[in-house]
Amino acid sequence: MGIETALIGSLPRPPILSKYVGRFRSGKISEVVLERKYVVYTKRALSKLISMGYKVVTDGMFRHDDILNPFISFIDGVKVNGLYRFYENNFFFRIPIIEDMIKLKKNVPLITWYLKAKEIVSEVTKEEVIIKPVIPGPATFVSHSINMYYKDLGKFIADYVANVLEPLIGGLKKVGADVIEIHEPALVASRLKPKVIDLSLRGIYELSESLGVKIWLQVYFGSLRRLVKYLKPSADLILSLDLVESPEDIRLLKVLKGVTESIALGIVDARNTKIERFKEMKRVVDKALRYSFKDIYLCPNTLLDFLPEVIAYRKLRKLARFVKAFRGD
Repeated sequence: MGIETALIGSLPRPPILSKYVGRFRSGKISEVVLERKYVVYTKRALSKLISMGYKVVTDGMFRHDDILNPFISFIDGVKVNGLYRFYENNFFFRIPIIEDMIKLKKNVPLITWYLKAKEIVSEVTKEEVIIKPVIPGPATFVSHSINMYYKDLGKFIADYVANVLEPLIGGLKKVGADVIEIHEPALVASRLKPKVIDLSLRGIYELSESLGVKIWLQVYFGSLRRLVKYLKPSADLILSLDLVESPEDIRLLKVLKGVTESIALGIVDARNTKIERFKEMKRVVDKALRYSFKDIYLCPNTLLDFLPEVIAYRKLRKLARFVKAFRGD
């Protein structure tokens, strides 16, 4: 049984990098210059995380404004519209309008971005570090879109899985991405019809099986309880729990042991500046250890964009220190 720290989703974009993004959007610097800055700040972030002891990370998602953008600009049939609130947060996303059949465009940069992150990691350390590309899942994409084209919701979900996720994840797998982080807050935080939950999870399972990748299913802002009856046993599923918003979900571990060998426990509050205490984290880990999961990952409960950069790193450092102390490193 292994206990590891993990980064999920995004880090706060550094203020200086945000200024470069603004200069690019106003036409003051070129895309080439901006890309160089992304690489510089991604390397700084990954260097910090790896030095803390993180072996499972994302690239920090500095190129992303939210979990849907710029991802949706790489899909045919989608028009990017105005800003909408992302659940009950002072955080907004640009909503996709579905105007035609959706399909992944050719030569999308997501694979190149993943390769750059791999290269950065190889420059920073000789140790093995897992880098997870982050992609919005079917339920979250569908429920955060304005659908002007599909008359059948099942067809909408099926096209997203087959025409967008399958070629993208397949391309990422070919260049070495064995673990894909799929964000599905809608599965637990939105009032979805059972059909949407069922079809979305079924699509995720099928992608994992057909493409030979592990899926890190990242949910937040709600309880996993409503999903239990839709889950099926899979050694290639890493299942997350938001134990900040739903601490009672720790009681689900007994049931989830029959579903997955690996769990990710969101125990760091990514929407509160208060730093977690060792004894609070230990209480959760002690309970999780009763069920003999093969892998237990400790991570923030959601995206870290909600926090100031300095606080986010302080929390990540505290989590890493806790894991080292707990393991006796």
